[in-house]
Amino acid sequence: MNKYGSYKDLKEIVFGLAYSYQHATQLPYKVEGADHAYKAIEWILIMADLEKEFHDYVKMRGEAGHSAYAKYIEEKNSKENKNENE
Repeated sequence: MNKYGSYKDLKEIVFGLAYSYQHATQLPYKVEGADHAYKAIEWILIMADLEKEFHDYVKMRGEAGHSAYAKYIEEKNSKENKNENE
């Protein structure tokens, strides 16, 4: 990890922004700039090939909150590390 943080940290920030702007576009009142901001974040997700993972994030966050997704990622990373070590 460098002084700016890790890829995992950056991904969580992008997911958090995307989730917030996606929610803002679905509110019954207009949030100025939310549509454009969500389109920009959505483009980043597509270009980084994170769109499917973001949809999983939205599904998990809707069901059990952000902590459930963080636990899922932690388990996924530990399984990947275990497979790499074998």
